[in-house]
Amino acid sequence: MCNPVMAGVVIAGAAINAYASAEEASAANQALEYNADILEYNAQVAGIKAEKAEEQGAVAESRFRKELSQAIGAQRAGYASAGVTVDQGTAGDIVAETRMVGEEDALTIRYNAALQAFDYRTQARDFMMRADLERMKQRDPLKAGLMGFLGGTTKLGATYALSK
Repeated sequence: MCNPVMAGVVIAGAAINAYASAEEASAANQALEYNADILEYNAQVAGIKAEKAEEQGAVAESRFRKELSQAIGAQRAGYASAGVTVDQGTAGDIVAETRMVGEEDALTIRYNAALQAFDYRTQARDFMMRADLERMKQRDPLKAGLMGFLGGTTKLGATYALSK
């Protein structure tokens, strides 16, 4: 038969192990939750950056279009002051070319802003998925404690078996 003192020591050790396992799981959960909160904050910041990139792109495109209109106006005024018909011939072609190239540049500004916003939105989604993953890693402290206790009581069974 197993020594009652030894059985008491093993059970006490199992109880301490259960408590320590539960505390460890609880502390790990707090750390994982903190990490998830930080990742969610980073996702919010990335979302704000995406909005700002779009806003700044729209402003830059608008500013460029105004400058383009001014440049075309200056071209037309220059030709007109020289007595050249601005809507025909070479002068008309140059003004049309300026307008076309300017439109391509304006669209490039818009496209680059959209790419930057997309990148930030992708980062935001990544941060949110990582936050969800951190939360999925959390363990139930009660289950962790129970497993710690069961691990300790197996020692009791092993001690009993060896004492025979």
